[in-house]
Amino acid sequence: MGGLPSPRSNKIVRVYNATKDWGTYSHGAMVSEIGSYIVVSWKCHARDEDAPGMRNLYSVSNSSSNGLHWSEPNVLFPNITAISNRGAYGAGMHPLPFTPINGHWYAFAQAFETPTMNDLPLIARRVYYTNNSSPLSFGPVFWVSSDVPKNFTSAHFQTLDDQDSTTKNDFQALHSPARNCTNLISLPINTCPVPPAPNDRFKAMGTEHTFYSVGNTDVLLMRDGIHCNNASNPLGCKSWVLWASVRESKSGSWSVPAMTTIPDDISNLNAGKLRSGSVFLVNDASPISNFTHCKSEKLNGEPGLLVNCIRDPLVLSVARDGVHFSSAWAIASGFPKPRYVGLYKNWGPSYPQALLHDESLVVAYSVNKEDIYVSIIAESDLEIS
Repeated sequence: MGGLPSPRSNKIVRVYNATKDWGTYSHGAMVSEIGSYIVVSWKCHARDEDAPGMRNLYSVSNSSSNGLHWSEPNVLFPNITAISNRGAYGAGMHPLPFTPINGHWYAFAQAFETPTMNDLPLIARRVYYTNNSSPLSFGPVFWVSSDVPKNFTSAHFQTLDDQDSTTKNDFQALHSPARNCTNLISLPINTCPVPPAPNDRFKAMGTEHTFYSVGNTDVLLMRDGIHCNNASNPLGCKSWVLWASVRESKSGSWSVPAMTTIPDDISNLNAGKLRSGSVFLVNDASPISNFTHCKSEKLNGEPGLLVNCIRDPLVLSVARDGVHFSSAWAIASGFPKPRYVGLYKNWGPSYPQALLHDESLVVAYSVNKEDIYVSIIAESDLEIS
């Protein structure tokens, strides 16, 4: 796999097989655990990336299958644009992890207008878990605010003021200034202080960064977010590595981001702690040569497919000390080319998110921005000396 070994126990399982009925563009997979259930959610469109008419879907795997079998997809957040005048504005939704607040579970997404992606107001719905044999159920979709955000008034969702007292109290706690900001990884949105963008390189970073802690030190890893205006070489000014910022105490200041030597092809990433205390990192570590001749090309006579833009392999790295990622495995690689045309689709696995489930690491990701997969790796395979 991409010149790197694969973990002995690596099981690659398809969660969602793209169809024209559900949508041929799927991306931004998130993986969460509620009780005995593993839940994968993602954004889905009929064909194109971040286009009007997007909705969020989800699929569930129960405890008996341990991620090997998945339910048919269901709608988690409906298409905002379909509720209103499609021509008035374009809207999409970025999925976020399911998150507990005061012991109650909520599903989240960020709404945005296209093509500018301004505002990113938060929407949510309560998730109800009874026991291992009962399916998950959901409350109404609502804006996490007392008012409907500007430019989204035609989307007839409820507001936070319409919810019951339990939900109102939960979100009051979420936004409290006194809230503990140490567990940054589990937050649905980052309401804790992060390093300011020191220059244009990070203005496009968005939410594509990841946190973890080693002792009293917090570490923030981020992708290179700079955009180039060089039409002949639009990716040439990227650094093709991750950048890092640290702070030595929870109330301290973040350092100016510095380049690491960790390869990265400007995709999303995720890091966290293994039970051994080591830190894992999943990211796209494709070499720059995979993108040297990147261009848009027709598929079946239709424009929009990115060719010679190959995100491969998807890499899992481990650092025993939380700093030096000395061991690495390819956990997804070698997939067939995209089956469907669509704007900004590229070949390969990308945008991973991970969680520990039982004694395994479950990594969710999209393939060709069409299908959704998980790789399941036994934590014992990741032990390093």
